[in-house]
Amino acid sequence: SGTPSAEYDPTKVGSRVKAMSSKGASADATGLSNNQAMFVGASFMKASGARTQAIVDANSELSWYYSIVQEAMNNQDITALDQMRVNAASVDADKRVRRKSLHQKASIRAIYAGRNIRISGGSPVDVIHSTNVIEAEERGIIERNRQFAEDANELKRLNYKRKEEAARNKASTINPSARGNRAFMGSLLSSAGSFAMAQA
Repeated sequence: SGTPSAEYDPTKVGSRVKAMSSKGASADATGLSNNQAMFVGASFMKASGARTQAIVDANSELSWYYSIVQEAMNNQDITALDQMRVNAASVDADKRVRRKSLHQKASIRAIYAGRNIRISGGSPVDVIHSTNVIEAEERGIIERNRQFAEDANELKRLNYKRKEEAARNKASTINPSARGNRAFMGSLLSSAGSFAMAQA
């Protein structure tokens, strides 16, 4: 019949519609909040990964520069040892020349003494003088060679020292923790920008 059912109440229709609308809005709000939470979690994971990688890369770079420093220091030590060997060899060579010269002059004196010839002038003195000149020349060559080697080794040492200092200066600018923090913040800002563009 046309009589409304007892269960039907026109006064309650509006409240039911409002309730349904409220539930739908609440569901939409809850869904957006969950998406945001997932995005924030993913962003922090990504940022943490970026921070870890930045720290690893910075430590690797530090290790590289420290290896350069150590190599340069080792080469400086090797250069110093080389010069010590050159100096020792020069001293030995100088002693050999002096001994040879003394032996030659002693032989000359013995020869002329055996002939009862006084070494006061003439040929005997000329021979001894010539021996002295040869000795001085040979000792001069030894000293010049030693000096050349010393100059070359000093140049090498200075080059190694500059290389060491450059590597130390570069290493001093590397801070793994600071790089990690910058990478972390940079990743978060990038993710936030991407999210903002997606919501626009």
